[in-house]
Amino acid sequence: MTWVAKLLPREEQFFPMFEAHAQELLAGANTLSGLLRTGPQAAADCCETLTRIEKRAKAGARNTLDAIRVSFVTPFNRVDIKDLVGGIDDCLRDMRRTARASTLLSATAYDPDIRQTGGILVDCAEHIARAMPMLPDIDRNVGQLTDICRHVAERTEQSDDLIDHALTRLAGDEGRQDNDAVRLLMAAAVYGRLEDVMDDFQAIGSAIHDVVIDQV
Repeated sequence: MTWVAKLLPREEQFFPMFEAHAQELLAGANTLSGLLRTGPQAAADCCETLTRIEKRAKAGARNTLDAIRVSFVTPFNRVDIKDLVGGIDDCLRDMRRTARASTLLSATAYDPDIRQTGGILVDCAEHIARAMPMLPDIDRNVGQLTDICRHVAERTEQSDDLIDHALTRLAGDEGRQDNDAVRLLMAAAVYGRLEDVMDDFQAIGSAIHDVVIDQV
């Protein structure tokens, strides 16, 4: 970002929108993590909650995009704002899809690695929510924001290993015990959706990092 751009007046209305959007992400993460701890029997209630959260987030995203169109000077590059807001929307959508896929399962509990992944997604959402109030003063918070982005990237990589371990264990257990190929495929679909969620978190962290790079 050039020094001339920094001298231009900014639309401050965007920052509360970013914070509100991140809070919806955190609410979704807590909801999905609760499902992973409780088991697929909680999937229907989780789907309903995530649908409500996603609808609120989409309404907030529309307000943000409308504000971009009518604002002469936005706080960041318009593409960076769209990537940040859109990344959160994508993540909430994939959370809902994960819960919906879970309704097909009748297992009483998820693999311990999957439950641990639920804790990781909450941790990532908490860090993203923590980053939002720092965005109005990136110059002063660049170190903390960079650390947050790095933390989210590391945690999503950790989740990849956990999900891989859970899939490997599931395949072995199902083959030895029930030979239930259908249930194995359904569980793999849930785990695949969960991988999508974690990929979305990594994309959000990258979007925040892009904002930081563009502003300093």
